[in-house]
Amino acid sequence: MARIAAIVSAFVKDGEGGNRAGVVLDADGIPDAERQRVAAELGLSETVFVEPVGAGFKLRYFTPTTELDLCGHATIAAFGLLRERALIGPGAHRFDTKAGALSADVGEDGLVMMTQNLPFFGAPAELEEVSRALGGIRVRHARLVSTGLPDLLAKVDSRDALETLAPDFDAIRLLTTRAGAMSIHVFAPGEGAVSAYCRDFAPAVGIDEDPATGTASGALACHLIELGDPAREFAFVQGPAFESLIRARVETRDGKIERVQVGGRARFERDRAIS
Repeated sequence: MARIAAIVSAFVKDGEGGNRAGVVLDADGIPDAERQRVAAELGLSETVFVEPVGAGFKLRYFTPTTELDLCGHATIAAFGLLRERALIGPGAHRFDTKAGALSADVGEDGLVMMTQNLPFFGAPAELEEVSRALGGIRVRHARLVSTGLPDLLAKVDSRDALETLAPDFDAIRLLTTRAGAMSIHVFAPGEGAVSAYCRDFAPAVGIDEDPATGTASGALACHLIELGDPAREFAFVQGPAFESLIRARVETRDGKIERVQVGGRARFERDRAIS
C-alpha cells in the first residue's frame, strides 16, 4: 500500500526559503527498513516519522542513508503540519526522540518553538585546520557545542566572507568526523534585527550544505551567550542565499543557562505518494 508523505518547508522567511523535510504521520508500526527506504525515495535531507504516544508523540528522523537522534527543522515541519491539519491545538506538546524527551510550544500564529537539551561546550578547534576546510578564509574562533547534536561552530568576519568561502567537502568530512561533529556551522555577525548570518556544511552525514539547521542554531545561541552577548532572543538567517529564518530563545538564571528553544514557521507544500 502506498504511503503519503507531506513535503513541508521549515524555518521559512517571509513565507519563502526554509529547509524541506518529509513528514509521515501515523507512523506507528512502520519497520525501520521501510522508514529508511521512504527517506531514501524522498531524497530530502531528513524525513520525520510521527507516532502518537499517549498524550504526546514519538518522532524518529531518517536521512536518505541513516537515522539521526534529532533534527530541528524536521521537528518544526512535523508540528507545523499537525497544527495546520488541526490534529493539535496551540500550547505545549511533549515528544520523545532518541536524544531524549523534549517539548514543542505551538503558538496561535503558527510559530513553533522546540525545547533543546542544555548545552555541552567542547574544546576549541585548531583554527588553521578549520580555515583550510573552508577554503582558506580567516576564522576567528571555532568550538564544538551541542544542544542535542554536536556541531563545530566557526566564526568569520562578515556576511561577505560567508558568501565567498569555498568549502572543501572532503576536508570538512574528515574534520567533523574526527571532532565528533555533525557539521561545521559557520557564522558571521548580524546587523539590525539579524543576530548572525550562517551557513552549515555536513558532508559526513550526506548533506553538503544545509539551508536551515535548528539544532546548530540552539548551540550557536548558547555559544554567543558564552562569548558575552547580552541577548537572550536571537534571529539567525541561514543558507547559501540567506533565505531561512531560525529563532532561538535562551533562559538564564544567575549566569547559568536553564532552557534553550529553537523555532520558526513551517509551510506545507504538497503531499507525495510513496511507492
